[in-house]
Amino acid sequence: MTGTSRQGELERTLGLREATTIGLGTMIGAGIFVFPGIAAGRAGPGAVLSFALGAVIALLVALPASELATAMPQSGGGYYFVSRGLGALAGAVVGIGQWIGLMFASAFYLVGFGHYLNGLLAEAGLDARVSVLQLGVIAGVVLTVVAIAGAEKTGKLQNNLVGILVAVFAGFLGYGMLDALGVVGRVALPDEFLPFGAAPVLATAALVFTSYLGFAQIATVAGDIKDPGRNLPRAMVGSVVAVGVLYVLMIVVSTSAFESATLGSFGETAAVEVARRLLGLAGALVITGAGLLATLSSANASIMSASRAVYALSRDELFPERAAEVSQRFGTPHLAVLLAGIPTVLLVISGRTETLAEVASFLHLVMYGLMCVALLALRRRKPAWYAPEFHTPGYPVVPALGAIASFGLIAFMGGWSIVIGAAVLLMALAWHLVYARGVTIAPGERAEKAAPSPLEGAQVLVPVLLPDPDPLPRPLQRLLRGLDLVVLGIYEVRKQTAVEQARRQFGDEAEDVLDDWLEPLRGHGGRTDSRLVFSQTPLDTIERVGAEQETDAILVPRPLGEEQIEQILVPVRGDPNARRIARFVTAVADEVDGSVLLLHVAHPEEADEARVTVVSTFLEQLAEQGLADERVESLVVSSEDPEQVIVEHAERNHLVVVGESDPDDPDVVLGELPRRLASRVRRPVLVTRTPRD
Repeated sequence: MTGTSRQGELERTLGLREATTIGLGTMIGAGIFVFPGIAAGRAGPGAVLSFALGAVIALLVALPASELATAMPQSGGGYYFVSRGLGALAGAVVGIGQWIGLMFASAFYLVGFGHYLNGLLAEAGLDARVSVLQLGVIAGVVLTVVAIAGAEKTGKLQNNLVGILVAVFAGFLGYGMLDALGVVGRVALPDEFLPFGAAPVLATAALVFTSYLGFAQIATVAGDIKDPGRNLPRAMVGSVVAVGVLYVLMIVVSTSAFESATLGSFGETAAVEVARRLLGLAGALVITGAGLLATLSSANASIMSASRAVYALSRDELFPERAAEVSQRFGTPHLAVLLAGIPTVLLVISGRTETLAEVASFLHLVMYGLMCVALLALRRRKPAWYAPEFHTPGYPVVPALGAIASFGLIAFMGGWSIVIGAAVLLMALAWHLVYARGVTIAPGERAEKAAPSPLEGAQVLVPVLLPDPDPLPRPLQRLLRGLDLVVLGIYEVRKQTAVEQARRQFGDEAEDVLDDWLEPLRGHGGRTDSRLVFSQTPLDTIERVGAEQETDAILVPRPLGEEQIEQILVPVRGDPNARRIARFVTAVADEVDGSVLLLHVAHPEEADEARVTVVSTFLEQLAEQGLADERVESLVVSSEDPEQVIVEHAERNHLVVVGESDPDDPDVVLGELPRRLASRVRRPVLVTRTPRD
């Protein structure tokens, strides 16, 4: 029996590979297989410039989108960014336009799928007995069912489809370029580069821009992606660059094999005829099969992304609440998937390939332009919650150019495509005025106010050793968002130097260094108190200030390089430690989406039963806090030197969380073992105290 829970949270099940293949799968499908004939028929070999121009515009948007996505890694993508940057009205127009645009794109891909499946059956001498459009409808129904079954299943399907496509095209384009250059055959130079003039290049760029929708679809499923601060920018920018190169190579190979007019006559299956020309029947069969998979993967990713746009609209009450219901059985927004899949199937019946593609491009170009504007607005307002882990290079020029290029490309589209796209935007505007007029999202406000960080309200002491402090790693910046911080700059004074003398000599310099260190924490959402002290005994100073401030924890920052906090080491010693730090461990693990390793270093004479009790007690405490069993591992090591064992294991993890040594003494912040770990461990160390509540 399938149940539902209203306004549920999506489980993060997609890694970097799955996120990238959602983008690659979408873009490879349209650009490689469906567009070569159509584009060459419009612009000749100059279609290479059309695809290159599309890639440049996509990159101008992908960079700002990456910044927005790491600041707001939530389902909804462009809608979510625009609504938080420009308000509910702009968000509703973009969100509904994004949803409908993705359905147009999905229908476009499914029509292409029907052509390729029909062609494959014809090559095999079989009669499909169903039309191209009927095949597309059947595929749309199947993909909708798969999307309901789970994001993880969709991600695995993408991995398999894209893996096959990359292997096929590595061989096909490699051979095609060798043939075009005359290495394995005669030199096959294309006909006149711009046989129809320069103007069709821009019009064709507007048409084929549908090929580059995939990177935005990665942001649309951000709520499903693990470690979004690292994986989102890599997946979005990387997929645009990789696919842009493939598009250019495909047009070069195609226009070297046939004249532009001939390619145009082949329509959606021109890639098959190019393969037949180069490799005979075997090549035609392989490319037909690959085209079948490519268009299928594009439709698969687009239906999933369209459903997440509906899900995000519903969560913000701009759409009926039921659309955000999450299936308890599958963990997916099943009603949102149906609202994406069913209209897509109906659009397939139209069969208007070019119109479907251009309307999808129109709606996405509007969204991309407004995303760039939203970034400029958020940077200008600097809301406290806006703390992206990736920053757009070349700001503000890059987002400004992204907005201008996105809006400008619309002018080169066909008249009917502009009319239909504008009608969709007007319909979205009317929907907001009639249904959601009372809903407001003030520009610059964060949406997830109802779900604050589990650590919110905690006070954390952060010691910074001067004069050469290590910078605060981005994962720790993320962890500290919303917390009350006491940043303690400690200038360590040599034993033979008087403290007052060091303060007079280095005071101004130390203050400047501490101010620079604090810069990434500006506007982090919590209160930040900083102070500068000169001390010959830094650890004693930390003890004193921690006791005075009644801090809940102390975080000793250490460098992490490019690593994320994926594995948390928790040395456990007994029941009091379990009760005291389980809340922090669970909150930290949830905040960074990491797993936990419980390490109990037992004395060789400790009884086996006692060893099991220590670990099981902590496991029970974590379970009470809601940390899933599959995210926790435990290890018991027998040693007379527990400190050394912990230090060795710390090197293989990213963060160490340990409890204070003496919870009954209010003046103890570290204690002997935590003091030594803070000095020896080269990973960040979080020492917890008894929670004030």
